[in-house]
Amino acid sequence: MTTRSGTGRRFIEAALGILAMVAAGATANASPKTVTIGAILPLSGLFSTLGPPERDAMQMSIHKINKAGGFTVDGKRYLLKLKALDDESNAATVGISDYRKLVAVDRVPVLIMTDSTRAYASMLRRDPVAALNILDSTYPSILDVNKHVFLLRSDTPAYVPGAVWYLKNVLHKNRIGFIGSAADPYSTGIETWVKKAAHAYGVKIVSDVNYPAGTTDFSPFIQKTMAAKPDAIFLGGVTQEVLPVAKQLYQMGIRNLPVVHDSGATPTQAKQIIGDTLYNKVMANNYDFAGTLPQTSTDPRTQTFFKAFKADYAEYPDDLTMWAYDAPYVIIGAMQKAGSVSNRNKIYEAMLAMKVPPKTISGWIPTASGRLFHGRDAKTLSEGTRWCTATKTIAPAFLYFLKGFKLTHKDVVTNGCAAH
Repeated sequence: MTTRSGTGRRFIEAALGILAMVAAGATANASPKTVTIGAILPLSGLFSTLGPPERDAMQMSIHKINKAGGFTVDGKRYLLKLKALDDESNAATVGISDYRKLVAVDRVPVLIMTDSTRAYASMLRRDPVAALNILDSTYPSILDVNKHVFLLRSDTPAYVPGAVWYLKNVLHKNRIGFIGSAADPYSTGIETWVKKAAHAYGVKIVSDVNYPAGTTDFSPFIQKTMAAKPDAIFLGGVTQEVLPVAKQLYQMGIRNLPVVHDSGATPTQAKQIIGDTLYNKVMANNYDFAGTLPQTSTDPRTQTFFKAFKADYAEYPDDLTMWAYDAPYVIIGAMQKAGSVSNRNKIYEAMLAMKVPPKTISGWIPTASGRLFHGRDAKTLSEGTRWCTATKTIAPAFLYFLKGFKLTHKDVVTNGCAAH
């Protein structure tokens, strides 16, 4: 027999259930809040060819995320916003000020960084936040700066030795002349690993010269290098450093030796830095070894990004741009795993254990357990590209993966220019 009290209790329980569902629906359909993430980028100054494309790529993915309705964390919906500050290619002063604004004042839950990570060591100790780096693969590794630093790219030892292997085994060159920038940690790290790889593969470094900061006339360093009779030139440094040296090599009549670097230079950057009349001739004998490029990728999603970025911004996206595009997806994945959009420590811990986010385009190689970060370093295949004068662009020459000095994956592409 059903009592009135039992019926009333079930009625109340059912009503409360309906109210809970209505409340949950109202929460899900409420206007989403906005989560702001921060970035310190070189939007002006020496490295200004790098910062704007990285910012634009992040804005591209954020626009796509928000257009699709945002993202959900712990049952609540959010939109994403990027606050990008210009370090003026001066991390030690302007960059530190940017860090304070974003981390101490704005309290961003995650920070995206590029170069000069060591300049932020004291700030990371004082006010730690998970810092995703999309550029700084200097040696020694920036991962030693602070446990909160993550790399969205492979570190220097993962790709520099592959360039020396290619010189030795594909181009059959055995005498390297190295020209680098004494003031650039990235260049000195490349120099270290060129020497290590040369020893491992039986190649001789016949000349090793470094020019001081502010050098515009490289002829004394080129002359000293050429006096040692190299059969290949290896340039250390970033795009803004190596391409002026490559230009001067051409102008001094050195046009038959392969010129190798690890800059990830795009056709757009080559044209901007070298100049419209000369860049195709200067780049004719250049080989570039860094991360895989969206332009040469066979992944349909990456190709879609490449075409859209080129159409929107009238320039070729490089490997850094691809990693920048994926950074917001990594941050969202960490927040979802953490169950929080604001708890920095939970987001940091989640980042350590997260899987590769499904909508990313970088082609990251996960750990055996499926995690994105190998420690705190996200890894991809490395790629060597060559210049194609007929089309004034680049094409794949070598895809590889290194474990120490052992190539665990290698694919030498002999007809890359024909397909590009």
